Amino acid sequence: MDPAEHEPTIAQKLAADRTRLANERTLLAYVRTALGMLVVGGSLLKFFDGGLTNALGAAFLFSGGAIAVLGFYRAVRTQRAINRVMRP
Repeated sequence: MDPAEHEPTIAQKLAADRTRLANERTLLAYVRTALGMLVVGGSLLKFFDGGLTNALGAAFLFSGGAIAVLGFYRAVRTQRAINRVMRP
């Protein structure tokens, strides 16, 4: 078999590039959401005093961290899948 037969076409390469860029935008959206939640959680803990606001602040901090980890995991998993599909 000719190795060129398995090489992706230009349309497939462009589609992969669009998918990589979409993956990057999605990761940035996860980071933006996580940072927002971390800021809200830190603000609740820093500027308000009380049991409920402390619990909410801690919940926002935990959620923000979890969203950041989840976003990174999904971006890496998607990038590996793209690379696997585009491998000649």
